[in-house]
Amino acid sequence: MKPRSVPIRIGKYAASAASGVLALLAILHCAQNPAEVAQGGGGSEAVALVGSFEYPDHQPVIRGSVRLRPRLFLSDTAAGSAAGTGAQAGTVIDAVTDSTGAFRMDSVQRGDYFLEISDSASRGLLIPCTLTGDSAEVKLEPAALQPTGVVTGSIVAPEGFAGRTYIQIYGLDRQVKTDSATGRFRMEDLPAGTYTLRAVYSAPAVDPREIDSVLANPLDTTDIGAVRLASFENENYAAWPLSRRIYVNTSAAGANVAGNVDDFPLLVRLNKDNFDFSRSAGRDIRFADAKGKRLRYEVERWDSAAAAAELWVRLDRVNGNSGTQFITMHWGLPGAEDVTDSRQVFGADAGFAGVWHLGEDAADTLSADLYKDAVGYDPAADRVASAPGEGVAGFGASFNGNDYITVPVANPLLQPNTMVSVSAWFKAARTASLGANILSMGDSYNLRINPNGSGRFSIFNGEAIGVETAKGVNLLDSAWHHLAATYDGATLSIYVDGRLSAKSAGKGLIDYRFWPAFVMGRHGNRKPGYEFTGNLDQVEVSGDVSRSADWIKLAYENQRAGSKLMEFRP
Repeated sequence: MKPRSVPIRIGKYAASAASGVLALLAILHCAQNPAEVAQGGGGSEAVALVGSFEYPDHQPVIRGSVRLRPRLFLSDTAAGSAAGTGAQAGTVIDAVTDSTGAFRMDSVQRGDYFLEISDSASRGLLIPCTLTGDSAEVKLEPAALQPTGVVTGSIVAPEGFAGRTYIQIYGLDRQVKTDSATGRFRMEDLPAGTYTLRAVYSAPAVDPREIDSVLANPLDTTDIGAVRLASFENENYAAWPLSRRIYVNTSAAGANVAGNVDDFPLLVRLNKDNFDFSRSAGRDIRFADAKGKRLRYEVERWDSAAAAAELWVRLDRVNGNSGTQFITMHWGLPGAEDVTDSRQVFGADAGFAGVWHLGEDAADTLSADLYKDAVGYDPAADRVASAPGEGVAGFGASFNGNDYITVPVANPLLQPNTMVSVSAWFKAARTASLGANILSMGDSYNLRINPNGSGRFSIFNGEAIGVETAKGVNLLDSAWHHLAATYDGATLSIYVDGRLSAKSAGKGLIDYRFWPAFVMGRHGNRKPGYEFTGNLDQVEVSGDVSRSADWIKLAYENQRAGSKLMEFRP
């Protein structure tokens, strides 16, 4: 069969959900206990995963291989780290089906997984599983194996490097090497599904690259074409023909931020007044600080036709009360490779636990992992009927009162114990009967708007403690507002549009005994009466860190309409 070429998108995120294959159905109790039992290492909240598999003629799959891997799992290589987005909690476990085609895995930690089933005759099945821990046992419906597919392509290393490239695949225990002469690779026996591949070069100076939305079809070969790697740290920006300075003004005439702010994601908006979109397609954009240090960045949106783009640039430090600090934007180099990477901007090393830009769209309300997490851990599932709505940075999500966005099993980064910081932009005119939840980790921490228009932030440390905005604040005026809150282990603070509104005493560790999911737009414990109606954008959570007042004010002043923080100069 002729290889089929498909469009690919070079991604900054981990694993796409498999499509066109069996999804995890109901959580049921299983009556039978298969003879083949594989033991995991889960704790008190672990569950058992059971199921059975057959062929299309209903014969059981005997001695079939069953592998469970976390969604972000990558097989190790001799060429570099396998931790593409960092470690992910979860269970790695193998099992074998018995004479009835059944298997059982005990002590599986809750989490997001890929379950791969295969036999020795190139037949297999991929099942994305989300194990929430709501039940002690999860049973998969019986499913039939299908013929597997093949993915091929080539990896082109940057000039001046001699080595080999390894191709990994998120969620599966697979890797292949490229041919040393041609750079070609071939990955066989892939169950039908949609995957994210990762190309990692044997020389650490060459950046890994991810290729998402790669489709494997039964009895078919998908060729992704040639994918070029780049060496970001070895780029010479003197070769870029176009540049201009962007001044970051925190003086009283600008954003009026007094203190220094470290590891800050700076939002850079481009439009027809400050940029000629005919001279760039976005892939060639680069940034450097005043000393020439290359700065990591993310392109959230690039729309040449509309002459609009939003980019996030990580600055080591934004100087307080300064009108002289600047960065330089470079562009215009033909053939420059795309090096955008959200995880380098919203890094876990800078305290970020989850960041959702909320600009994605889908034709339904059931798309798993639609809303990408810029930190790289927790893409959120779509339960929003509306099309993308107005946002502060690009597009945002529009909620109709029945909509919500959920992370079914949150990564441990979203479960900090000592400190937490949260923020979001929203626009609303009303709430449900009890309020409108912006974000909620069950009752463990919660940011919402009250029916009277005030804002509330709360945590649970064995009892609920909270703080509400000062009297007279009305957030239900159909205008965009930035609401932020922090808990530092001793005090809860809440900020409105960059200004401290109120503080309240608190103490103790954040307790996670009641939290099935992290949710935007309704209560995380599924309590009715807290549904959000309006627009939501740029939801951020930082774990075990309490953002400073200067940080929060700088974020507001940077992202708000009419910002005075930045000035473009030739």
